[in-house]
Amino acid sequence: MRRARLIMPLLAIALVGTSEVQAQVVDWSVLGTAYTPVASPFVLALGGGLNMTTSGPGTLERRDQGNGWAGNFNQGEHLLWTRNQSGPLSFVFNQALSFFGLNIQRDAFGLFTAVMEAYDGNGGLLQSLTLGGNSNSNADGSALFMGIAQSGIRSLRVYVDNGNEDFAVNGPQYRGAVSVPEPSSVVLLLTGLLALAMAVA
Repeated sequence: MRRARLIMPLLAIALVGTSEVQAQVVDWSVLGTAYTPVASPFVLALGGGLNMTTSGPGTLERRDQGNGWAGNFNQGEHLLWTRNQSGPLSFVFNQALSFFGLNIQRDAFGLFTAVMEAYDGNGGLLQSLTLGGNSNSNADGSALFMGIAQSGIRSLRVYVDNGNEDFAVNGPQYRGAVSVPEPSSVVLLLTGLLALAMAVA
């Protein structure tokens, strides 16, 4: 029985591990150094066949915290700015995501409200998140973080103060669709591990 107790935790590890997907981060520095204008829309290949199309209210611009942006992101963090233009930033993916998140800061200092909306492949709203932030020059990583965990995300929009202010975001975090084992695979795994546990008991 002592050996059987050692086998059973392996079962839990095997089942849980199938649904864990490593979060990835977009690095805006691939668009150029600080002050580089960025035409909108643009497409980034993120690996594994996943593409992200980003669009804004007009030409965007690269900035870095401490180099063109005196805000409250982490020092040196690579940013994308809406370049004195109000309106949303939109992100569209050719494959479904299970999570998307980023830090956001309004250009003007003070309290602000930010909105993140996630949509499915048919344009249906999955979730909408509204949070309050504080824009300042502390350079301490306190820029407002917003994230949505939801299966089937294919596009998102982010904006501040009802789309009436310009803002910057850091590199988004994202996860692809969660991999869930087929029921038949789970049954086979259970059967095999239980048999092994009994054999060594």
